[in-house]
Amino acid sequence: MAPGVGFEPTRPKRVTGSQGPLVNTVIVESQREKFIDYLKGEVSENTAINYGYKLNMLIAILPETFTPKDINQTLKSVKNPNTRGNMAKVARHLLRFLGHDESEIEIPKPTPNPIFLPSKEQIMAFYHELPERSKIAFLILASSGMRPIEMLPLRVMDIKVYNEVGVINLSQIHEGDTKRSWMACVNNEVLSWIKEHDIKPEDRIYPYSKRVLNKDFQLASKKSGIHMYPYMLRDLFLNETRKRGMPREWRLVLTGHILRDVLQDHYELREAEEAARVYNQTGLRILA
Repeated sequence: MAPGVGFEPTRPKRVTGSQGPLVNTVIVESQREKFIDYLKGEVSENTAINYGYKLNMLIAILPETFTPKDINQTLKSVKNPNTRGNMAKVARHLLRFLGHDESEIEIPKPTPNPIFLPSKEQIMAFYHELPERSKIAFLILASSGMRPIEMLPLRVMDIKVYNEVGVINLSQIHEGDTKRSWMACVNNEVLSWIKEHDIKPEDRIYPYSKRVLNKDFQLASKKSGIHMYPYMLRDLFLNETRKRGMPREWRLVLTGHILRDVLQDHYELREAEEAARVYNQTGLRILA
């Protein structure tokens, strides 16, 4: 948050010997709204708003005039690596917006945190406590590795079935600003659920919001004593398909991590029937 009226933070002295363009925090603050508008053309709107908050934090700890080297030195005092990384990204965007070279800003390499995935017994216990309305969302996310935001608009008619595997062309139903979407598969557990509930082809399979989904996961976590959140099912999918022998390039394709130039060079990675064949070989089941 920006400092309140009557509060003037003690700014650090400018690092001596810094080189590069001098930037004044007063100028930055006066250009803040224009900078946010500029960001909306570079990143998603939510990310742009979040970067606006990070800009306030950055300005509060920088000298009144600063260079890229000053930014790098100042960011070393930020303890949280994720916050430090985001502030560095904001600094790069800011320098580019002001017409300066942003390449000197160092983006810290995050250290991956260990992920403790639930066992099959824990998955079953959690699923049992999940409200009925969100059980299909659980099955879709766990069997496909989709991001929750990709799953929300999914309709029955978006799923094409090949040999009891549902293949989804995500590039047609989700247009992300910053995340790539390509193709996903769901297993027969999802297809059977859809058939049993007689959902119309044009209807959304999960007709609720992300907020409802998160709330239901929190409720099931509390009841079961097993902490799970929707995005964790993406890690679960990657882990299970790896253990079941799915080739790495297909795991990347089905989770949107594959580069477009790789897809252009390998035709088989674009075939829905081939995706279904590779997926079917894993025998992936969530509740069995």
